[in-house]
Parts: sequence; structure tokens; C-alpha cells
Amino acid sequence: MSTVQIPIDENLSDGQWHERSVIIEDRHVSVMLRFSAGKWQGFQNVCPHQGRRMDYAPDRFLVTPKGTLVCPAHGAEFRPTDGFCINGPCRGASLKPVEVSEGEAGTLTLKAAWFSGSCA
Repeated sequence: MSTVQIPIDENLSDGQWHERSVIIEDRHVSVMLRFSAGKWQGFQNVCPHQGRRMDYAPDRFLVTPKGTLVCPAHGAEFRPTDGFCINGPCRGASLKPVEVSEGEAGTLTLKAAWFSGSCA
């Protein structure tokens, strides 16, 4: 499992989803990050339906009043806790998870099996 570290931006810890681009094996990868209820969450910023980004504008995501994430392209709806698609064209699929933890000296450590090999 590959890892990458990014600096903690004070704007990341407000309960909202944020996009950050990281470089993994010479490739740019977009991830979605959120700090909520004392826990970091992360997913690849790609809807499994057609491979489109989940943000509709830079660092902007559609979230329902119940807190589910919505793909702006075709309306797929995902649980924020595990990225599972509960409604829409990719029902039953999931966002690719990124394990997020606080690293040393104000950094976040991102880990994901899909960082190695094929990155969209």
C-alpha cells in the first residue's frame, strides 16, 4: 500500500469535503478529504459510474441534507462513511477509499492500495 503526505490546511477541518491533488508515482491524483466527528475520511475524487470527478467546481461538492455525497454528472448518491452508492446509476458500487491519518509536524498521511499501479 503506497502512502503520500500532504500539509494539513486549516480549511480541511471544518466538516466539509475538500479536494486535494497529490502526486503518486508521477501521476496527479485527486482525493476528497473531510474531518468529521473527530475522524478523517477520504476517497478518490472519481465516481465509479463513468469516472467523472465528484466536485462540480473547484473544491465544491454536492451534499444532501442527510449528508450523502451526490455525483453532479448523473446523480449517484454515496454514503459518506464508506463511499457505498445507495442510489443512482452505479448503485452497489463504491468510491475508492483513502485511509487518512494525522502524520508528523502538521501533515496528513494518505494511504490507498490503488495508489500503486492504475490511478485515474
